[in-house]
Amino acid sequence: DYAQGRKDDLKIEQIRKTFIQHLLEKINQNSHKSDLDFIYGSVVDEQLKLLDGQQRLTTLFLLHWYLAWKSDVILDKTIQEKLLRFSYETRTSSRDFIKSLLEKASNLKCIWDHDHTKKLSERIENEEWYFSIWKKDPTVQSILEMLDEIDLQFHAKEQNSQPYNAAQMWDNLVTHQVLTFYFLRMDDFALTDELYIKMNARGVQFTEFENFKSNFVELLDSEEASKLDNEWTDLFWRFKGDKPNDDGY
Repeated sequence: DYAQGRKDDLKIEQIRKTFIQHLLEKINQNSHKSDLDFIYGSVVDEQLKLLDGQQRLTTLFLLHWYLAWKSDVILDKTIQEKLLRFSYETRTSSRDFIKSLLEKASNLKCIWDHDHTKKLSERIENEEWYFSIWKKDPTVQSILEMLDEIDLQFHAKEQNSQPYNAAQMWDNLVTHQVLTFYFLRMDDFALTDELYIKMNARGVQFTEFENFKSNFVELLDSEEASKLDNEWTDLFWRFKGDKPNDDGY
């Protein structure tokens, strides 16, 4: 399931807010490309089958959908057909929702509720094409939560002197490709269930230290950041298990 939009999880909420803020700023500035690390998978019958990277690519898809919808690019059948190539195999309801979200987007008006009385997710859920059964699909609910976060941060800029321009951001995202990632093709490897499980075996929440570390690294240059995973970590390990001295250290 898509987890970056998971509700009622303060750690994931903080990660979600920080990640979307970073992506929107990079797309808006178009000053230099932002690297989103490695994506693993294989290409079968001209389709990319993901082994790892699902969370990031789902968020990128939702950013494409939002900016296309906000700038009316979604009305272009060519654009819509390209976005429709993104699909979920988690369960049928997830796949059907994503398909409907794209096909019915033109009927969803780009209205911003300044009083925050109605979120984007609530307006989507109020559409005639929205099935109530989707409220029980965790991936659909996470997608709606992420769209709310994107919408909230996008319109928060309206309070500043330089609000976001959806059409320009779409151009930066698609034409100038300001967001990039490395793709490692796994076609020559045996894509067994065992390999998938090993690459996704962690399956647990990040610790407070891991969340702190990911934010802390952004404040460091590349040389200092490498020390965090090497010299500094080695230093911590050397003192692991030592009893405190008379000074309490």
